[in-house]
Amino acid sequence: MDRFQAGVLAILVFQLVVLGYILYLDPILSQNKFAAGLSAELAASALIFYLYKNIREDYDQEWIAAGIAFIALVVLLMIFYVR
Repeated sequence: MDRFQAGVLAILVFQLVVLGYILYLDPILSQNKFAAGLSAELAASALIFYLYKNIREDYDQEWIAAGIAFIALVVLLMIFYVR
C-alpha cells in the first residue's frame, strides 16, 4: 500500500468515526454539533474527491494540508466550543 492509498484510507476511517459520532447525537437537541460534524464530513469528502481527481497528475500538497487543517479545526470546535 503506497502513501496515497494510506492517506485516503486514513481519511475514510476518520469519516467513519465522525459519522458514528454525529449519528449518536440527537440532531434536534445538538444542532450545532451535528452541523459541525457534517461540515467535517463534507470537507473530508471534498479532500478525497480532489485526490482522486488528480491521481494521475501532480497535485498541490498545500491544498491537502489546508483541507486537513480545516477538518481538524472543525472537529476541535465541535468537541470543545460548540454546545
